Amino acid sequence: MFFSVRDKNNINSNMIIGHNNSKNIYSTVPIQTHAELDGAKKIINKYDGKKEIYNLVLTRFTKSGNYGNSYPCFHCVQQLASFSNYFRIKKLYYTDDNILYEIKFSEVLAMNNTNHLSSGYRFRTKINKKLTN
Repeated sequence: MFFSVRDKNNINSNMIIGHNNSKNIYSTVPIQTHAELDGAKKIINKYDGKKEIYNLVLTRFTKSGNYGNSYPCFHCVQQLASFSNYFRIKKLYYTDDNILYEIKFSEVLAMNNTNHLSSGYRFRTKINKKLTN
């Protein structure tokens, strides 16, 4: 989910919501599109030449209804950074172990956490290895 805090009197004034879905962005292998990229696509589609500043809020719920780890995977972070001509992300809010965390998106980029890979990406890598062996 993305939202802009441009209008402090009406936080919903520029809210854009992204959802996990089965649209294939990475390849023809069926891997879900993550909510942050779905939201980013919506921002790009409505782009009018004015670069907006957004905060990114990601939530994930476990089967028991608790907040799970919603920190964006390495590839999503890189993809979001590549959209800097269209919008800028100021802060990232994400959940883990029933806690909502806040971090500057610039700090997320600086960490360059290549170990945080999505299960879909790991699955695709596994399939590719089998196909090449």
